[in-house]
Amino acid sequence: MPRCQSLSPKQQQFVDEYLIDLNASQAALRAGYSARTAPRQGFENLKKPQIAAAIAAAMMARSQRLHLTQDAVLQELAMLSYSDIRDYVIDDYGNVLLREGAPDAAMRAVASLKKKIVHTDAGISYETEIRLWNKPTSVRMAGEHLGLFKQQVDVSGTVKVVRLPQKAPSAEAWYQERQHARGRTDLGSPTEAN
Repeated sequence: MPRCQSLSPKQQQFVDEYLIDLNASQAALRAGYSARTAPRQGFENLKKPQIAAAIAAAMMARSQRLHLTQDAVLQELAMLSYSDIRDYVIDDYGNVLLREGAPDAAMRAVASLKKKIVHTDAGISYETEIRLWNKPTSVRMAGEHLGLFKQQVDVSGTVKVVRLPQKAPSAEAWYQERQHARGRTDLGSPTEAN
């Protein structure tokens, strides 16, 4: 990992740890910040321009090393999304093969493969279980990237609207007048609380 000259050793350690799981609190903890302050320190570190730049540079370098692009990720998601259990055949020995005409990348959609050899009086038989990666998850991830699933937040309730009298010289004067009318002169103005 290239070292950034403008970072302290602890900040560089935070950057290195953050790249593991992209969890700022855990990265701060692993970098040596106390358990009590790690969540706040992690959040604060991400806002520091030199740390943010070091993280971005490290992520870009990793992406280039791995030849990982957004297109490659989306192609893999598309392949998982279009996976079809009918693309696989199991031979007499329990081996999983691609059917004729199946996409070459179809084997990458296999999440797990279990093969059991059963010895019986009649001979040997094979039990094969094939499981593909979770299709709804890959479809959702691709859809979110394309902006197909917009989160909608339903906000409901009542809002009390108080109109200021037109003759009041200012909101502060109006507030003082209301407090005085209620017999509460000990509160001061709303701006004094700040």
